[in-house]
Amino acid sequence: MISSNSPVIIVGAGPCGLVAALTLQKHGIPFVIIEKATRSKICSNAGSGFELAPTALDILGNRLNVPTHKIMLKYGGAHIQTFQDKVLGETQMTMPFCSVNRAELQNLLLEILFPTSDLEDGFLKCGVALDSYEEDTANGKVTVYLKTGEKDESSTTSIVGCALLGCDGIHSKVRKSIHSEQTQDSLHFCNCVAYWAKCPIPNGSDFEKEFNKTQKYRDDGPSFVVALGTRTNPGSLFAIPTNGKLLWGMFFSSEKPPADTNDLTRRGGGILTEKGKQELLKKFEGSDTSTFIKSIVQQTNAADITEAGIFDRENLNLPYSSAGKLVAILGDAAHPQSPFAGQGVNMAIADAYVLASRIALGAKAGQGFVVPNSIAKFDTSDRRDSVKNVIEVSRDFTRWALSSNPITCFLFRLMITVLPLSWILNDAMKYDNSNAELMRKLEEDYPEIKSNSEKV
Repeated sequence: MISSNSPVIIVGAGPCGLVAALTLQKHGIPFVIIEKATRSKICSNAGSGFELAPTALDILGNRLNVPTHKIMLKYGGAHIQTFQDKVLGETQMTMPFCSVNRAELQNLLLEILFPTSDLEDGFLKCGVALDSYEEDTANGKVTVYLKTGEKDESSTTSIVGCALLGCDGIHSKVRKSIHSEQTQDSLHFCNCVAYWAKCPIPNGSDFEKEFNKTQKYRDDGPSFVVALGTRTNPGSLFAIPTNGKLLWGMFFSSEKPPADTNDLTRRGGGILTEKGKQELLKKFEGSDTSTFIKSIVQQTNAADITEAGIFDRENLNLPYSSAGKLVAILGDAAHPQSPFAGQGVNMAIADAYVLASRIALGAKAGQGFVVPNSIAKFDTSDRRDSVKNVIEVSRDFTRWALSSNPITCFLFRLMITVLPLSWILNDAMKYDNSNAELMRKLEEDYPEIKSNSEKV
């Protein structure tokens, strides 16, 4: 059994890190979460959200007993149109397709982990950053060195654990340490700039009337809205209504990414300036304008809009663990990707649950070398290959959705217009197969986790 003075050290308190912690807690395995952001900023709501695939829904709802119904938005329908307000298709949802707000999910996970604030003490360390770590493979220990304080006043402390899980996002410090000798671990710009935000939907406003035109199936729940640009004005929009607000994301092709920032509440993006908002609005001027799409930007305060470049990794073949197999990277730290296949957070949740379960179940079974064996079983060539395939597909979707090529635009719209939307949405579910296979292999090694899934 893993001793109380040798916890699993988790870097990052996003959904990935919190799912890993909750999984360990369910099994009585000690952990410590290290988070660079201050406690007040961990769950800052910048309007970002994501769609949950079947595997992630199973993990959160059935296996970890997270009451996702409190925050989950189930779609009643889908509405697809052009930037010029021409409807391309509408359908009623007949499958489990839903979204959650990132901040609400983090808050819910934290409430389950630490029902009262005093219970966080010793388990959640905020406002501290990973400086470096040392692996002692002979004794199965990882010493993590942390920086606290500001600049010249900073000091270094250390924590000793049995494993280090890097759930610290695309700019992962853990990843940099694992691949410090690699010369080709640079970021790959997907030629896509994203804008995401939330804006109010005032009752009785013209904006609400325009938006209601997209909500054909409102009796069954809100419809998510997808809008596609044209050859002369390429781009795409995804929007969902929730609690009187509209969460939206717009994506445009770009040869150059915007400047990265250290704003942890914007996940590396930056706050759009008023000048930047006016530049964004110019994309909808002229004959290719859309009253509805343009009004979404007009309705949103510039300070509530995040501007960010979309990146994955140049080298998609690197391992997700250290040579000593006491350190692993999960989620965006391991495999960042564009959002066009909808798998970023779903893979992160699967990573966190499966690896934390392997460590916990191996420890309970009294297995030797439980951490290195668990990480080796998690970081396999099969998993990396399947993830690589999804990332490459997501790159293709990004190019197609933002293309100015007349043939690509025609074929993309033809697909949307001719094929039933239910077929397209069902087809999108296949990108969750990699996560389902990761779960299958976990259950193959630990059959008890399948039969007891509602208790774990």
